[in-house]
Amino acid sequence: MKKLITIILLGLTLVSCTTSREKCEWTRLTGESVSYLGPEGTYTGQAAMLFFGDDASYHAEKTVSDAVTLMIDGKCNFAVIPQENTVGGPVTAYIDELLSHDDISVICETELVIDQALLVKKGTKLSDITLICSHEQGLLQGKLWLEENLPLAQTRVVSSTAEGARLASISDGSVAAVASAAAADVYGLEVYAPRIQESDANKTRFYALSMGEGRKERADRMLFSAKGNISDFPKLIKAFGLAKPAAITARPLKTTLGEYIWLIELKDSGYDEFLKISKVEGFEFKYYGSFPLI
Repeated sequence: MKKLITIILLGLTLVSCTTSREKCEWTRLTGESVSYLGPEGTYTGQAAMLFFGDDASYHAEKTVSDAVTLMIDGKCNFAVIPQENTVGGPVTAYIDELLSHDDISVICETELVIDQALLVKKGTKLSDITLICSHEQGLLQGKLWLEENLPLAQTRVVSSTAEGARLASISDGSVAAVASAAAADVYGLEVYAPRIQESDANKTRFYALSMGEGRKERADRMLFSAKGNISDFPKLIKAFGLAKPAAITARPLKTTLGEYIWLIELKDSGYDEFLKISKVEGFEFKYYGSFPLI
């Protein structure tokens, strides 16, 4: 773990963020208990370290749902989850996890550059590989490289990129993983091919979650959900006023065609903007808080 911490902290620095009305800085919380999508070596773990530093107590959970449940049950103070990737888009299963709980707020957001690599046991040749394991996002981000270089190998979706690395480490050499170079160090693998992702601009956004009401001050981002019919959506957009959206994700309510819940993130906003938007008729709203970017 100490070796991984050293790798992660290299190049990661804490920055402040300035909005038009106030300066908001992320004050790193020390000595906290934090759950995240594990196992050790995931990019979510790296994001957690950026949020909370190396003196927090970390719990690497098998799934995002497990990580969030640990926080809800009071067994840790915070949870860190992925939210959206440049190549793969919104991670809908994780968004659904956030939307399914009424008592969760978002306290901070960050972006990490995602460099996916093909990890193998030492001495492995491409011709030895018959199976590639990774999270679905990792497989999607490396799809073009894998199709060109390992067209006959099968792929298997697992809970995280680091879980793929773990499976490769206990294989007979026929299993490879798409994961970070840091995961190679953790699991005793070697990087056969670095930077196999489709885009060099590949990034993932992460949220740090807590229990209770979200902060209300104006900040870099403000997050809320709106549940309603697509026919009323233009009214909702108009209510944004001068606030610019950073992201909008639609999830079906699975009740009637055209009924959705939108997770909406606005730039440079707070609770005042949310109150104005929430007056739009035809929607059910939920406020998740305003928060800085780091």
